Amino acid sequence: LTVGTSGDKTSHKDNPILLSDTFYRVGGADSNPGKVTTCVIINSSDVIGDNFWVWRADHGAGVGWNKNTADTGVIINGDNVTMYGLFVEHFQEYQTIWNGNGGKLYFYQSEMPYDAPNQKYYMSHNGKVKGYASFKIGDEVNDFYGCGLGIYCYNRDANIEIFSGAEIPNKDGVEIRNIVTVKLNGQGQITHVINDKGDSVTS
Repeated sequence: LTVGTSGDKTSHKDNPILLSDTFYRVGGADSNPGKVTTCVIINSSDVIGDNFWVWRADHGAGVGWNKNTADTGVIINGDNVTMYGLFVEHFQEYQTIWNGNGGKLYFYQSEMPYDAPNQKYYMSHNGKVKGYASFKIGDEVNDFYGCGLGIYCYNRDANIEIFSGAEIPNKDGVEIRNIVTVKLNGQGQITHVINDKGDSVTS
């Protein structure tokens, strides 16, 4: 799903776009899985999203790290986008990237991929940082509010370290409240909660 045109900053504040109860699945249902780069791209400003489930299969039929490939679940480029209930799971790079200003997020749930085969295939920042944060706010963002974020790891297939659950710019206008990371099972860990802050989550 792509909403709006890249780079268009037209205001829709008097007639916002509403997207409610939308569901996306990449693979896991049959032996001929689909592939995507990104499931959802929101370019328009003043969008309201209510209940998104965005899922790359890492179990089920026809599933494999090199089969049902999908880089990123959600990319939000528009300004003043509000999301209520955003669930993004198992993508092979960032789960969610938020580049727009004035964003608001209420309740985010995300699992990292179970099936990363080893650490070298799961490195961000051109191979310099272990793992990919689930939730990334772009460096150019100056204004964002998020509340109630749960980020989980289950490194089923390999001993994977994920440096942080969320990666955000250190700016006064960027605020996240009530965020937690959890190790569900498996190997490795999420080492920090936000950037390099917060204790590691282990078994």
